[in-house]
Amino acid sequence: MRLTVCLPTFNSGRLLREVLPPLREVADEFVVLDSGSKDDTLEILRGFGIGATHRPYSTHGEQMNAAVSLAAQGAVVVLVARRADQLAEVQAELRSSARSIRP
Repeated sequence: MRLTVCLPTFNSGRLLREVLPPLREVADEFVVLDSGSKDDTLEILRGFGIGATHRPYSTHGEQMNAAVSLAAQGAVVVLVARRADQLAEVQAELRSSARSIRP
């Protein structure tokens, strides 16, 4: 089973530099829904070979649901960590989840 990581973003460049490298170890697909970043978010994503879909911000829940609706079949994780100090916990949980859904 494939693991899709959904990332709702807005001016998330600083965090993406730290979050994307370990996520690439476990994710088969990224779905990024950006709500108009003005920083280097989109440039960083391109550097990792990840595209983004633009969607104007409405509510956080609607952004997450829209991102999930763009995901391919398989297990979907929506990453909402906003601080780098949450990365280790999120990474460990994703590795555990990836092991449990893959044969």
